[in-house]
Amino acid sequence: MLSAHKRMQVTGVPVLTSRFNNMAPKILKIVREFDAVTPDGAKSRINLLLGDPYPSGFSFRCPVSIQGEPLEHKLPDIGGYDPLQSILLAIDLAKGIFSDFLEHGGKLYYRDSDKEFEIENW
Repeated sequence: MLSAHKRMQVTGVPVLTSRFNNMAPKILKIVREFDAVTPDGAKSRINLLLGDPYPSGFSFRCPVSIQGEPLEHKLPDIGGYDPLQSILLAIDLAKGIFSDFLEHGGKLYYRDSDKEFEIENW
């Protein structure tokens, strides 16, 4: 892997300084739970999971997963310019999958609630 200085020379893009490289690696898992109801009335629990973005070449990747039928998806880790962009793109992908489910007659609720989740406010 290229050093931060060499990476900046090659790409012209500033990189995180070494003070960030000394931080202990963390596995961040952000979970949002929903209750889903399919158009035919089947109910299930859906989990959206985001992992800690990690460096990959000259970019970053964010693990993302949607667990629970009918929205179960094996998704690739989502790439972005930096950790923030990779997280935002992963969230945007999940929003698109949930929006498609809703457009086809499904419903999403906050976990253990009868309050419907409003995708427009995401």
